[in-house]
Amino acid sequence: MISNHKRQLHDRIRARRARLEAEQNRPQRRSSEHARAIDIALAQLEMHLAGNWDDVDDNQAAQLSAWLESTRFLVDTAAVEEFLPSMPPTVQE
Repeated sequence: MISNHKRQLHDRIRARRARLEAEQNRPQRRSSEHARAIDIALAQLEMHLAGNWDDVDDNQAAQLSAWLESTRFLVDTAAVEEFLPSMPPTVQE
């Protein structure tokens, strides 16, 4: 049975993978370096997830948490920004 901590980690990994795959499939990626970084991150994840989630030990959970941290800047922030309202310029006092 998967512990609550592992279930949360699993959910975060699935969400990040989905966002990276969506970014990977976008017709206009930011740069070839960005595209390569996403490809590498997804390949690393596949290596980490070779087994079953029930078999993930504390060491593997730590590695997956580190993967989450290292990939947080690879997701598309521009897509988020287009849904945010424009902020008025700050007024100098």
